[in-house]
Amino acid sequence: MSEPNLTPLANWMSKQGVRDQWLADKLSCTQSQVSRIRRGINKPSAERAFLIEKLSRGKVKAAELLTGQRA
Repeated sequence: MSEPNLTPLANWMSKQGVRDQWLADKLSCTQSQVSRIRRGINKPSAERAFLIEKLSRGKVKAAELLTGQRA
């Protein structure tokens, strides 16, 4: 079950034990950029959104990251 106040990315990261720095390394960006994406403050580029979807094995949808709307 997902936490109601977490974004889909934050929920997935929490469940999997994924840290901001690990994801930042995979996305070739900074930890602070990942933090802002995780909290829903900023949206990732389309390229990064699709990479997050791939890394999460579809648990986090690129469309959700890009639109801010949950499926």
